[in-house]
Amino acid sequence: MKYANVDLDQEAGMLVSYLKDYGQSVKSGETALLLSGGVDSSLLFSVFSKNVHPYTVFYGNSEDLREARMLCEHMGMKLKEIEMTRGDIRECARGLKDIDPKISLLSLSYEIPLYMACSKIEEKYVMTGQGADEIFYGYGKFRDGRETTNKSSITKLVDETIPREMKITSKFGKVPLMPYMQKSIMDRFANMPADQHMSGNMNKIIVRKACEIMGLPERTFLRPKKAAQYGSGVMKALREMKGELGF
Repeated sequence: MKYANVDLDQEAGMLVSYLKDYGQSVKSGETALLLSGGVDSSLLFSVFSKNVHPYTVFYGNSEDLREARMLCEHMGMKLKEIEMTRGDIRECARGLKDIDPKISLLSLSYEIPLYMACSKIEEKYVMTGQGADEIFYGYGKFRDGRETTNKSSITKLVDETIPREMKITSKFGKVPLMPYMQKSIMDRFANMPADQHMSGNMNKIIVRKACEIMGLPERTFLRPKKAAQYGSGVMKALREMKGELGF
């Protein structure tokens, strides 16, 4: 890994420390973790593995499923798999449009796995990696220079995405857990300049280093960023169905 203008070991160590502090409030046996096999959810899995049940929601030939299976085998834990059909995606899309009538096709694509999971899991708490892309500069628009700061992305996350996800989880009687959104992490990392989160073609280098510190496979912490809607296979299905869904 290339290093940016930051003490990467120190910052990654602090991130792990903050997550471990958060873990004291995670209910053992009552918490589902949505695991994509990407760096954000994989780091959470490595920190909270003793207290969470990993789930992967997928459609078709999903990259997320392959990576999550590999990681669970590495961790010696069983992955719970939730496979979606086109009918499931249709029903989730309708439910999400009831919650947010103005939801875009893009937002629909990354909220469907959460909606589907909440409709299937037995656990009361559902943990996600929400916020990591915004805080740690995970999006392609940061790497290619379309946006030089994360401020507008964080504003959208706080004002639009999280309120919608609170409604999704509430609909099914679930409680969302978003460890990356805790105040200690936001205060330390959200206001760092972009060049402390990215180096060359590598984004989220602090999260990636934290994964390395936690002993995750190189395949995991060097995995290129793939948006949830693509890794899960949902966007492919939505593009095929967008006419019948009204987009």
